[in-house]
Amino acid sequence: WQATERRLAVAGLLGDDGGLSDAGRSLRQRIEDTTDQRAMAPWEHLGSDACDRLLELARPLSKLVVDHGAFGRR
Repeated sequence: WQATERRLAVAGLLGDDGGLSDAGRSLRQRIEDTTDQRAMAPWEHLGSDACDRLLELARPLSKLVVDHGAFGRR
């Protein structure tokens, strides 16, 4: 872990406090934007009405998963 932190710090992606530097935040945002962009094709293929229906069907399952602690403590 420490070796990786050192490499990230040397690359300018971590600040002195161990958090993301401006460059680290910028890189993270570019990754998030690229992921969002590449994930759009299936949603675009479905169309608006089908997306709404999928969300309607998935919402109860999603709530059940979260309510039962699948993502850590609430």
